[in-house]
Amino acid sequence: MLTDELKQLLRELVEQTGAVAVSIVHDDDSRDGDGAIAVPIGGGAQLMARFSPAPADDDEDAARIGDRDAAMERAARSLRACARRWDVPTLPPLTFPDADSRCKERVRARIESYLQALSNTHGMVNATITHRGCPVASASPLTELQRERLPFTLKRVGAEAARSSGSSHADIAGDDFFAQSFWFDACLIAFFDRPYSVDFVRHRSRMVTREVSNLLPLLDDPDHDPAQVAPIPE
Repeated sequence: MLTDELKQLLRELVEQTGAVAVSIVHDDDSRDGDGAIAVPIGGGAQLMARFSPAPADDDEDAARIGDRDAAMERAARSLRACARRWDVPTLPPLTFPDADSRCKERVRARIESYLQALSNTHGMVNATITHRGCPVASASPLTELQRERLPFTLKRVGAEAARSSGSSHADIAGDDFFAQSFWFDACLIAFFDRPYSVDFVRHRSRMVTREVSNLLPLLDDPDHDPAQVAPIPE
């Protein structure tokens, strides 16, 4: 879809430049101001990026701004090419991150704050929450080794839950990790570099998962209302 391709281009521009937000706007929609720059992309539309105000008094800042402007020009060319491929005279208005994306980032930041507090436990070097097999938040970025261990650890937790009676969840403890499943296909996994108290970590983990269970639904895309899914009455 055109919108999906546009979102991907805007997302890449945010990652490359550190912009607060980037938008495709029409001339009558644009709002120039401090920290905002715009590049025309044809059809009366502009690519606008908003940045946190920062001084450009030294060579490093000047180089950063030069890189930013070059990235804007490359993105503008890509957007013009996108319009030609889809044969549209002008691209539709679009912003990334949109309100929904910003809400999810705030939710993820809240989950990370719980994990960071948990990671202060003696000997714990990191903690992460997975949902449907994928990490959604961590106290600190996962190392390559920690990421590689996730699938096998999740399989072990699932096998332990299958053996349990009266509960669909379980926890397992190893010399350098602790894992506890919760909610719907979610799991908290903590990594350690020294011996730890399993009972203490289990208790702290349950406190965290109790709070995170209320936040994870906010990361899911909303289901369509049945009235939107059903055929239009004739």
